[in-house]
Amino acid sequence: MSRPLGLRGSLQKGAASKTTEKCDGFERCDDGADERGCPTFACKSGETVSAQKKCDGSDDCDDSSDESGCPTCRCEDGTTILTVDKCDGFEDCEDASDEVGCKKRDFELMCLNGPDGATRPGGIILID
Repeated sequence: MSRPLGLRGSLQKGAASKTTEKCDGFERCDDGADERGCPTFACKSGETVSAQKKCDGSDDCDDSSDESGCPTCRCEDGTTILTVDKCDGFEDCEDASDEVGCKKRDFELMCLNGPDGATRPGGIILID
């Protein structure tokens, strides 16, 4: 499993983590307690992935079933994108209409590129 750089084992056994960090796929507690008992999604192929990976725009199941039936929205140019990509700070529509009328977000946390060149929310570089 990939872990954020600098966060491996950053919490001692029994230490509390932020609620937003629980079940996010990254073990921050030395004993992995922050990732136990988390909701999962059952892929059609039989494997199980974190429920947070459902409809995130990335195929996490071998059969891609975690990305089927996801909510979409239509761009003004007629193309379709995942709803999760609307107002995310990145122009996913050819005409950038997915970012029009969005509330300003704190993008200073979205500044670091991972090894694959993709920007990661929270400025976290993923390592294997």
